[in-house]
Amino acid sequence: LVGSEMCIRDRRDLAEMMPEPRAANVHAIACARIAARLIAAGQRTLAEKLLYVIDPIIQIASDADPLVKAWGHRARASYVAFLGDPGAHLEQLRASLEAFEQIGDLRRACAQRMNLGHGLLMVGAFAEAETALREALATAQRMGLLNVAAVARHNLGLARAHQGALDEARALEAEAMKDFVTQGDRRQETISRVYLATIRLFEGDLDGAEQAARAAS
Repeated sequence: LVGSEMCIRDRRDLAEMMPEPRAANVHAIACARIAARLIAAGQRTLAEKLLYVIDPIIQIASDADPLVKAWGHRARASYVAFLGDPGAHLEQLRASLEAFEQIGDLRRACAQRMNLGHGLLMVGAFAEAETALREALATAQRMGLLNVAAVARHNLGLARAHQGALDEARALEAEAMKDFVTQGDRRQETISRVYLATIRLFEGDLDGAEQAARAAS
């Protein structure tokens, strides 16, 4: 989305645009979706401009329009994660998940539950993370969301490892890694190899941990 100067300029124009009242909700959703992508691309300053424009709209409209609430909290979740605030990140993820469920968007709700599981994993809430990830995995498999299922399984492996279930953790991570290879997802494949190295380390298998870590580099 931000691969060229023209794209960035277009988004700056969007941030400075004042929508008509009847279009405010649609404008806010568009800005929220773009802001989340900009944050992922490291374009924090422009993302902040978009969030500044849409925050008042989201505060007014979110109660009446859960779709605005869902995308607004999703964008905010990305932003506060970028700022390094895990507590606010979890709060925003839960609000976004609830709103997506409210409007019946089960696909995005599943993805947000997977993100919530990862967020819980990162703060050491391993049992809670496992619950969220198992539910996300089951839903993703039922709906045919192959990448969401693989990412949920991948994070579930580390959650189980931190709870001492090392055999299950290794099997989950190995299966997730195979899925990422099949899907051509090099980024997640690499992270999965890092997790597998961590699990091998927990098992006391130093050679196996080194091998997995080297394969990730």
